[in-house]
Amino acid sequence: MARNQRERLFGAIVAVVSERGYEATTVADVLALSGVSRSAFYRHFTGKGDCLVAAVSELLDLALACLQPIDENGDRHPGRQTFEDFFRLVGSQPAAARVCFVELHAAGKEGEEVADRIIEALAAAAAASLPDLPGAVDPKLMRTLVGGLRKLIHTQIVRGEEERLPELAPDLWRWIVEMAPPPDPLDPPRRQRAARGPAFQGYTPGERIAGAVAMVVAENGYAGTTTDAIAARASISLSTFYAHFSDKHDAVLAALEMSGAQITALAVPAARRADGWHEGVRALYEAICAYFAAEPAMVSLALIGVYGAGPRAC
Repeated sequence: MARNQRERLFGAIVAVVSERGYEATTVADVLALSGVSRSAFYRHFTGKGDCLVAAVSELLDLALACLQPIDENGDRHPGRQTFEDFFRLVGSQPAAARVCFVELHAAGKEGEEVADRIIEALAAAAAASLPDLPGAVDPKLMRTLVGGLRKLIHTQIVRGEEERLPELAPDLWRWIVEMAPPPDPLDPPRRQRAARGPAFQGYTPGERIAGAVAMVVAENGYAGTTTDAIAARASISLSTFYAHFSDKHDAVLAALEMSGAQITALAVPAARRADGWHEGVRALYEAICAYFAAEPAMVSLALIGVYGAGPRAC
């Protein structure tokens, strides 16, 4: 009985969240679709976030069981086959894929932890599928490559083009196996960055709010961010906040737009001054990395917190 209730709740929350998004989903929505009573729901879970995290954890275990490089007879599958099987699986399960790669981050810290576990598990599965490559696959490089694949999957799902993923798999496989690691370990910075003075707060209330959004989301995650916390960090009243933005999501979009404009203003002139496109690409990335090093809260918002804010922010 209990197992049946959990499975019905898992199916319901995946279906509802994939259609409406995490923030718009209520426990009542899940109960209506699953046919489970409210009292039974709360015997199993503390809330919708707890239910979603449990559902995704089970989905992850099932997916990884299908992608083992060794079959039940002890025979090894070709790495490419395992890789392409994974992309076919994602493309054939759009609701589960949207929940795992798009909506999960909105469930707060627990959702982020499961999302990290997905990356670690996929990196381990990818490394296990590449035993025939010359030399050992550097774990950091593999994690970076899997992170790039995750972002590509996320983008395709947000665009509603997840059915294209299987046809992209062969080219992505070649990208992974042909990626040469650096010949030597990267040199760490030789000196620490000097202590910085107070951060620039912005010329207008809107700019101060955008900067405050980045800092609060970096500290608390998107789910734990409130308009009260943003207003307090920006040293403004709530009425001033609502004079500029309708809610925290609106403020996050503004912060991302502001940081994107700042990066463009720094990176594009640097690239244009370079001699040739190779130097231009290097200058572009150096400028972007310099901005991120100087603005750690903004980079946390742009690369991590943004996922919790939903598809529109991404």
